[in-house]
This record gives sequence, structure tokens and C-alpha cells, in this order.
Amino acid sequence: MAQEDLLDPAYAWEWTENQHRCSRRRFSSAEELRADIQGQGKAPQGPEPRRRILVLHRLSVDYTRTLTDLLDIDVGFIDAHIGRLGYRPLIRRRRVDGATARSKFACFEYPELFTVPKGLPADVRKALLARSARAKGDDTTGEPPLYAISDEKVVIFRRASLWRCARADVLLLDRPIDDETPSFESLLYRSLSEEWNGDPNNDVDIRALVQDLVVHQWSGFFDAVASNIFSSAHQTTALYWQAQESLERNLNSAELDERWFKTSGTTYSSKLDWEYLLSRLNRHITLLSHLAPISTQTPNSNANTTSTSSSPLEKQPISTRGIPPTELIPRRHRTTRNGRGSGSGNGTAAADDQNKHALDRVSYMGGILLPLSIVSSILSMSDPFGPTRPMFYVFWAVAVPLVFVAVLVIYADSIRKAEVWIEVASNSNSNSNNNTSTSTTEEKPERDLEGQSDPYVAGFRLTALGKGNDDEGEEEGEEEGEEEGVGSDSFDEPVMMVEKLFKDAGSRRWQKEQLGWGGACKTALRIYKLKKGRPPTWIRHGRTA
Repeated sequence: MAQEDLLDPAYAWEWTENQHRCSRRRFSSAEELRADIQGQGKAPQGPEPRRRILVLHRLSVDYTRTLTDLLDIDVGFIDAHIGRLGYRPLIRRRRVDGATARSKFACFEYPELFTVPKGLPADVRKALLARSARAKGDDTTGEPPLYAISDEKVVIFRRASLWRCARADVLLLDRPIDDETPSFESLLYRSLSEEWNGDPNNDVDIRALVQDLVVHQWSGFFDAVASNIFSSAHQTTALYWQAQESLERNLNSAELDERWFKTSGTTYSSKLDWEYLLSRLNRHITLLSHLAPISTQTPNSNANTTSTSSSPLEKQPISTRGIPPTELIPRRHRTTRNGRGSGSGNGTAAADDQNKHALDRVSYMGGILLPLSIVSSILSMSDPFGPTRPMFYVFWAVAVPLVFVAVLVIYADSIRKAEVWIEVASNSNSNSNNNTSTSTTEEKPERDLEGQSDPYVAGFRLTALGKGNDDEGEEEGEEEGEEEGVGSDSFDEPVMMVEKLFKDAGSRRWQKEQLGWGGACKTALRIYKLKKGRPPTWIRHGRTA
């Protein structure tokens, strides 16, 4: 049979006892197909072909009406083939005459490989093939997806839909592109000829035969993509996404067939083929994900791109005019000093906090165990201080205060670098300048400032922001300080205050300074009490407090 004989819009493959190969009956129109189906039903049983399968490429309205009227094919099945969608009927239709009780269906998607002529770009070849397919006819079948896997090869994902009923088996295929016969139809023709000639007494399972050919097509696809490295990540993603979708649809079709139509005597599961191909696809994707960094841009090009894109920002002056208050800025939009958003750095910050807490626990454990071991080793040199001796109390009298002192030193060392607002006498000397310290001339009423991050009027804040200043670094540090709190010496504006147990008489002013060893020890002994907040009259980038 000539290759061009397989390019007709509709034809039938037939085999009789007197034939040694498949014969082909061509239908040039839907009326001829209708007449043939009706004639097969009225013809006597003697000369009727023992094997018969209808193959359709073009699904115009006339052909669709013929299939639904005479062969009782579900309209949803045809629509699914045209729209390249999955077919899953809501109910299994059953008729009294049993015409549809034996109906079986299967939908497969498979890749078809084509060779692109040398010297012709793949995009141009793709456009020509698509244009040729659109000019073929007036049917409504959707165009199959087409992807270029190399400079010389193109893959097209086709669809084969099989409907089996008592009167005939119908195979719906995508129309050929160009004048080249698809390899799938050629393989199907040869396989049917061999099967029908090999054992005339046994019926051929068309569904199993079609599935074997589809699996063969997928094996060739994986061999082709394994020998080609894609230059575009976008093309690779689109191709493998389509392959994943097609294999999953084939697996769903196999599961549906087993659930509805599988006989109890069959032990082979058709799902195994698709599960194996899906696992093979996942291995390809995993390998490509590891090879992806190899095809990235060179460091020099990245450096040039970064410098070019950042140069306009470096030349643009930074100003605080028009910046909204910090409370009005969503937390996910704030930035930190290292240029990363607060949302992206949450994981790193949490890990750093956990490491810090772990080191603190180790430090405190050492502060408890070290004095005990030292005192016990010293007192063990004399017998009167043993556990059973009358002077054993000396061990506890010496060890417990040393443990207390060690823990106090460890705690004081952890907070001594913290910057806080502290009240000092107005006539006291300070090394800080007016930009970093603020004062008041009279006593302010005592208030519980815990939880008050900005105890000032919003209008003052907006005015201060609108004036613009030269201390951009202070602004960044203050915004970070509001989110991080106490415990870092990199913040320009502290967010913690010291409330003294014993207050100084006379006028006072608030001054920013580090706790130091003395302040840290007083904090541990509760002489100083740390509270979150700022001085009552403090203003952002404060000049007075």
C-alpha cells in the first residue's frame, strides 16, 4: 500500500478469510461513510469482513453526525478528542439491546518526531507546518502542540482515541501535517496485517495493540531528548510540562479502563507502562535541574548587568521627603541594611536567634558547673571538707555565691553593649552630641511606657519626615531598630528605656548610651528596669526629647 493512501480523511482497514493482507476502503465524504456503515449492517454474514476498523482524520460536522447516529459514539468522546481534553463519562450507559453495553473506549497521547531540513530555522519550520495544517480543511480538530527539541528535530504531541462497539472499531487520529504519513499509522497498518494474518481464529485486542504502539512512540521520544541539550530553559519547561500532562492522561485512561472494563482473567495491568514512563520523565527532569546551572550566564556578564542596573540608583540622591510613617508601611515591604526584604530574611534571622539561644544555654551551663568543679577540686585536697565530714557545708557556702557571680557576669556581658535611653541629671557631662541625645527642662509625669513604640503625635512625625535631613544612615538604623528591639549596637535609635529604682532629684534629661558593665549588673539586680519605648517627647530622628 502506498504511503499516500493513508492520508485520506476517512478510510477502513478490512481483512477477510480469503485475503492475505489488509485491504483499504477509502471514503471521500461523510455520505460514503454513512452508506458503507449502513450497508455493512444489511449485508449477509458470509462475505462480511472478519476484521474491520475505521480510521478518521477529519472530524467535520458531517462525519461527527454519522458516527453518533449510526455507531452510537458519545458526543462527549468526540468533543474530548477535538479539544484535546480528558474523557471521563459520568455514568456507564447501558441499553436494553446491549449495543452500548459492550462499548469500550481509550484515549492516548503520544509524541511524533519529525526531522527539520538543514539550513531552515526551527521557528520558520514550525510556522510553515502550522500554516499547512490550518489550510488542510474545514474540520474543527485542534492543532497538536509542536516543540523543537534541537536544530534538526521537532516533536508533535498527537492524540489517538479508540471507540470499540459491536458494529465497528473507530480510531480517531490527528490529521497529518504536510504530505508525510505519520509513523504511528504506518506501524499500526503493519501490526494489524501481521496480527490478522498470524492467527485468523483469534480476535485481536485493538486497544492493547494501540497502547503498545503508543508506548513505542514514547520510547523513541525519550531516546531523542536524551541526546539533545536544550539551550532555552523556557522551551525545556514547556516541552516537559506537555509530556507530563500527556502521560498523566494516558495513566488516567488506563485506570478507568481497568476499573470499568477489565476482565478477571487478565493479570497484566496497563498502568505499569505509564507509571514507568512517568518515573523516567521525573528522572530526566531531576537530571536537568542539576545541569541547569551549567548553562547560566557568565559571571562577567552578570557583573556588567548588575553594575549597569544599579548605576541610576547610585546617582539618585536619597531623600526622606514623602516617606510614610513606619506603622503605615507593611512589614513585607520594609528593607534592611543588607538590601534584602524583611520577608526574605525571616528564615536566616530565626536561625541566628536559635544559634544565639543555644550558645547562651551553653554559657549558663558552664557558669553553673565550672565553679562547682573548681571548688570541689580544691576542697578535695583536705579530708575535713568531704561529703561525710562535718565541714562539708564550706563547699556550698563557697560554691553557691561563685555560681551566682558567674551567672551574673555572663548575663551582664550579653546585654552590656545594648544602647538604651537613660535618665541623667541635666548638669551631668556627656560625650554625646545634640544629634544623638535629647533632654527636657522639667520633670515629666511618670507613665508606663511598655508597649508604646512611638508615644508622640503623628503630625510631628510627618513634619519631621518632610523636612529632609542628611542622616540617611540614622533613618535606616532607626527603622531596623523598631523591628529588632534591644541587643545590637548597630541601631542609631534605641527602642528601650531604663527606669531607675532610685530616681535622681532635680531636673533630668534623657540620654542615649550603652548600658556598660555597671548598667548591665544593675539591670540583673533589678536596680535598672528595661522597658520598651522611647522618651515621652521623643521625635523621629529626634533633636529633642
